[in-house]
Amino acid sequence: MNTATPGHSYVYLSFAGPEGFRGACLVEANDQIEAVLISHSKKINPGGQVLMFGPMLYDDVAEDVRKYPIDTLLSEADLKNLGPIVSGKHVSDFLTNA
Repeated sequence: MNTATPGHSYVYLSFAGPEGFRGACLVEANDQIEAVLISHSKKINPGGQVLMFGPMLYDDVAEDVRKYPIDTLLSEADLKNLGPIVSGKHVSDFLTNA
């Protein structure tokens, strides 16, 4: 299983459609546009609307997120098995003011 490594940046993508949650993934990318392109090229983008967080540098990624597999479409069950994110920076720390 490929997981986050030092010196890299990551974007978290969560996908949803009219039926609800379609999956989520963590990809190594320098920006959100690149993240969407990577998710398409690796066939881990199920389509629909996407909510993204990042890019986040490895040092800014919460310790419990570092166990997430990279470049893998994760189901709701997968995310539950990986457990909640309880450490590190809050998501709002990565959002910029408009």
